Amino acid sequence: YINETFLFPSQDAAEHFRIYSGKVTGDTSFILTSDGISDLIYDVNNDIAAEACGIIERLNLTRTADSSCKELRDSLEELFIHYTDDDMSIAIISILDQNPNTNNE
Repeated sequence: YINETFLFPSQDAAEHFRIYSGKVTGDTSFILTSDGISDLIYDVNNDIAAEACGIIERLNLTRTADSSCKELRDSLEELFIHYTDDDMSIAIISILDQNPNTNNE
């Protein structure tokens, strides 16, 4: 399987963690999904994100939390649900760069 679930209480869960660290600059978003959504917004064979990822990122960066949550929920219920029988969980973290040009170039 491409996607496998490991529960935190599992004896060997730590063996399956992939932890990355680094510096984040500029407007950045991180989208974490269940496989029901990931199959719809990420092309594993070509290793590219679908256009929906950009739309989700822009929603999260430009709208209030309530507004972006409502629009995302509506999209999940009206569009995505027709393409999967799996669960549809999604978490989005966005960071808006408050000082995009601090070096005065």
